Amino acid sequence: MTLWRAAADLIRAGQSGALTTIARARGSTPVPAGTKMLVGAQGRLIGTVGGGCVEADVIGAALDAQAHKRPALLTQHLNADLAGDLGLSCGGTVDIFVEPLIEDDAYLLESVRYVLLNPVRSAGVTRPEHWRCSSARATLGLDPAPAWLDVDFVLGYFGATPERARARFYAFLLEGIGRPLTVPGTEVKVPN
Repeated sequence: MTLWRAAADLIRAGQSGALTTIARARGSTPVPAGTKMLVGAQGRLIGTVGGGCVEADVIGAALDAQAHKRPALLTQHLNADLAGDLGLSCGGTVDIFVEPLIEDDAYLLESVRYVLLNPVRSAGVTRPEHWRCSSARATLGLDPAPAWLDVDFVLGYFGATPERARARFYAFLLEGIGRPLTVPGTEVKVPN
């Protein structure tokens, strides 16, 4: 089962959940920017954001995001003291975006755009498809889709044919460059 399909299944079943994404990674980190984890009411369901104490903190933030229906942005420093004390070998810093699953198409699409534009905000590329690890490449048909990515689910919002849907999806992505994420239905704005 893909992460996106599992998230959709949670929403359809009326269950709570949160999607966590490594928005930015600096220095040595266990996983790269763009890595995702789905958290349900009982904890981690699919994926990982690196394990250990960082993941435990992120799961806690995800449970809080579910309870309050409010996203969060966490920063975790894997400094030398912490890395040595816990047996970690990293030493870098990660920013993790935590967003509750909400049954709202506008929220879903804005969240997809935010995640896919993270490399533009933090990795120094000018377009999301320029980041070789971005799922935007598969969604736009430039690379094969990994098993966890349900491209048709997202593209279904943009058109009936793959070509039209990809063109409209790409225009939608580009509209978000330089804009803060505005979470539909809330006053929350996440800066670039």
